Amino acid sequence: MARWPYYRRNGLTLVEVAASIALVGALLVSILIGFSAHQRQVATAANRALAIHQLDILIAEWFAADKFPRNHGGVMTDQPHWHWETTVLQIPSFDSSWQAEALLVEVIDHRRTDAREVLASVELLIERKP
Repeated sequence: MARWPYYRRNGLTLVEVAASIALVGALLVSILIGFSAHQRQVATAANRALAIHQLDILIAEWFAADKFPRNHGGVMTDQPHWHWETTVLQIPSFDSSWQAEALLVEVIDHRRTDAREVLASVELLIERKP
C-alpha cells in the first residue's frame, strides 16, 4: 500500500504555463524583428533598382543630347526627394592625343538628414571636347 494518496495530474503548473508563455513570446519577438529587417531590405532594394533605372534614363538623355553637366545637380523627375549630382574626377592623362574626363554621377536620397544615402552611382569616361 502506498504512503501518499495517488492522484492523477490533469493540468499544468503555473511555472510551466509561465515558462511556455515566455518561450512563445521570445520566439514571436525574434520572428517580428527578422520580418521587419527583411521588409527594410526589400524596400531598400526596390528603391535602388528604381534609382538605377532612372539614372539610366537620365544618362541616355545626356548621351542623346551630347551634353554632360559637370559639377552640377538636379531633382529626379519621378522622385522629388531624390537628387542627382555630377562631379568631375581627376584622372591622370594616359594619352595626349585623346583628352578624356571622368564624371561621377550619383542619385542621392535626401529624406535622411543624418546621413547621405547614395542609391546609385556610376562613373563615366567621356571625351573632352575642344
